[in-house]
Amino acid sequence: MHGATGSRTCFFERDPGITIARRAAAEGVGTLLLVLAAAGAGLAMARLPGGSPVLTLAVSAAAAAEAS
Repeated sequence: MHGATGSRTCFFERDPGITIARRAAAEGVGTLLLVLAAAGAGLAMARLPGGSPVLTLAVSAAAAAEAS
């Protein structure tokens, strides 16, 4: 709990004055970058000679985990 006002929330916002559209845009850009990183890693792995599908999935998962 932050402060003595007794407000109970599950998170703390540093700047609650930011509009919801700006927050949604930031989330959308972040999600887009994450998807591009995962897809790019998967495509790069698939183009390697002798690349197995299991290894491609493992590299894509690692790239997605690293990007987030």
